[in-house]
Amino acid sequence: MTDATANLYIYTEDSPTNLVDPSGRIVWIPVIVGGAGAIAGGWAEGHKSYECGDRGWKLVGHTLRGAGAGAAGALVGLATDLWTGNPFLGGATGGATYDLTKGALGGHFSWGETAGDTLMGGSFGIAAETFGPVVRGGWNFNPFTSPRIFGPKAMQLYSREAISHGLDAAKDAIPNMAGRKLRMTAIRSSVPRHLVAKVPPMLLMSLSLRTFWNIFGVGLGLLLLYGPITGINQDHNGLRYLLGPLIGPTVALSFLLLCPFNPYRGSAARLSGMENRDKWDPEARRLVELFRSNAARRFLVTSSMKISCVLYLFMVPVIYVCWDSLKWHLLSPWLGQGLLGCSIATFTTLGAQYVGWGLKTWGNR
Repeated sequence: MTDATANLYIYTEDSPTNLVDPSGRIVWIPVIVGGAGAIAGGWAEGHKSYECGDRGWKLVGHTLRGAGAGAAGALVGLATDLWTGNPFLGGATGGATYDLTKGALGGHFSWGETAGDTLMGGSFGIAAETFGPVVRGGWNFNPFTSPRIFGPKAMQLYSREAISHGLDAAKDAIPNMAGRKLRMTAIRSSVPRHLVAKVPPMLLMSLSLRTFWNIFGVGLGLLLLYGPITGINQDHNGLRYLLGPLIGPTVALSFLLLCPFNPYRGSAARLSGMENRDKWDPEARRLVELFRSNAARRFLVTSSMKISCVLYLFMVPVIYVCWDSLKWHLLSPWLGQGLLGCSIATFTTLGAQYVGWGLKTWGNR
């Protein structure tokens, strides 16, 4: 027996009285990650169900469905991240698995929401990788086989999972909690009082917090274009700096042109009891037609060009300052992530401007 295997209690990290694994087959890290995903998913679906007026066993059913989907999403995302080493793909597959599992268990499902959750999951994965703690070494760490449930790499993993789940919870909770205040804000804005009750609160957030979303989207886009600011694999790719300000707004523009926004579809409309309102309410139908009009398309094109100019305004000096250290190759692991992240971030800004323009134009006619 070698020195490396002489310790009979290595499977319990030298603490057989506190950490017990009788069969030697339990791997606790995936259990912890899946449990965290179950708690986050159960809370998200349970909160939505409660806000929609569900009580009793119906509320319990929605909560358990969310818990199962959350656990599946967390484990699939963890496996994808381990297999590819790409936090964007890990987060994206986790988000897609969550929606697919929820639909398979009998919950609401739509391809549009799944596409959005996939992109948001990828962006949260990048954010967790960028801002999470960094631990050197442990290149062969495998969360599905490692017994060190509180080792440095495991704690790094838990921290990043917490960041990702926290961002996802904030994405869902903030609009719901702020709904009533946003209605009052919109009443004082350009939307007439009799129209305020005809739109979901989440749309009113875009109108009342438009400045915040503009700054947030552009700032996040610049951060993701610049690349990882922590860790041992920092990469500053010149192609990302040069093409990102053009590709990001163009991708966001293309999506909105191909899939015009309908405020009476999706979870926000369902949560506020306004799903399919445009089928019987003339004012709601007028708002939907406005979002699909040629005027809306012209506004989107103009706004995307302005966002691109703002991004270039910041990235050109960065290119100049970092010129000697830039890499100009297509095989950079952060090239695709930076471009996709910038597309998601600029979609946030462009979408907020699009919704705000539609509501103001709708209220002024």
